[in-house]
Amino acid sequence: MSGAFLDTLQILVLDCKAMKLLNLTTMCLRKNFLRIALVCVCFIAWGGASAQAAWIWTPQSGKWINPSWSAKDTAAEQFEHAFKFYQSGDYERAAKEFNKVVKKWPSSVRAPEALFYVGLSNQKLGKYSAAFSNYEKVLTKYPYGEQLHLVVERIFEIAELFEEGDKITLAQKYVGVMKSKERAARMYEAVVTNAPYDTLADQALYRSGICYMGVNRYRKAQEVFAEFLKEYPDSDLAPAVRLRLAEAAQAESLDAPYDQGASEVALEQFEEILEEERADEVKQAAREAVASLENRAAQKEFEIGRFYEKKKAHESALLYYQGVIDQYPHTDWAAKSSGRISGIRKMLADESTSL
Repeated sequence: MSGAFLDTLQILVLDCKAMKLLNLTTMCLRKNFLRIALVCVCFIAWGGASAQAAWIWTPQSGKWINPSWSAKDTAAEQFEHAFKFYQSGDYERAAKEFNKVVKKWPSSVRAPEALFYVGLSNQKLGKYSAAFSNYEKVLTKYPYGEQLHLVVERIFEIAELFEEGDKITLAQKYVGVMKSKERAARMYEAVVTNAPYDTLADQALYRSGICYMGVNRYRKAQEVFAEFLKEYPDSDLAPAVRLRLAEAAQAESLDAPYDQGASEVALEQFEEILEEERADEVKQAAREAVASLENRAAQKEFEIGRFYEKKKAHESALLYYQGVIDQYPHTDWAAKSSGRISGIRKMLADESTSL
């Protein structure tokens, strides 16, 4: 094969490769052209020259920015800008714009109110957890703010929703009412921690205890109610709290049927209420609780007596039955104990006679 032929063949191969490369380049250019054309059409449709003027390259950040989306020159101007969105009902945009005040001017006089409006906007949007977080930050970062009581009132609104297990987001409903009540308890406690002198603080602590009772956390409820009586002894809610404290102890005793100590604590607390309280409805509730506790205590003593009786430990059985009669004479178990005592004594007498 001649050298000229080989040179010609090599040129043809190179030409084919060049054509493929040219075709590939052309295809890429066409694709990019279509993309660029689409961007241009959208750009023109969006606003043309006005849109072009809105974007500015900033060498400092190395980014294109839109001044219309940036914060205004002062906190007051930015607040007013954000407030327009809030008034128009665009709460999503309002939250973002108010948040710019907090981030850029955290020490300004407008910052606490702006953060409060971030919470209001989220609450309007049904973002209750986010709204509570915003309100709590107002209490922790700006406890001197004029809107302090308004913040507490808003926290109460959200906590009540969680306490009722109603009007919360679908995702939050999956955690169940029990978890929802615990969340409400922590919201109420946030008020007590961060605004202990607010006019709603005592009510917040009371509601926290009620929430813990609602999820069967009776020991925690007792701690909350005991703290209430220590911090707010002169509150109008104090009588109700004393009653709730005793009821929590009573409920704990029901959860621990063999723990006589819990019942005794509850009984002592109810008896104190009967001695100290004047309100008829509170005293009536205490009387009913005392009767219930005494009946349960008598039942336990009677059952222990029955245990010893079945084991033929008659002396021990007689001691427990007599204890029921002496300590709980007004219960039905006292009459039953009296009957068991008579039966044991008759049986022992019969056995003695037969011997």
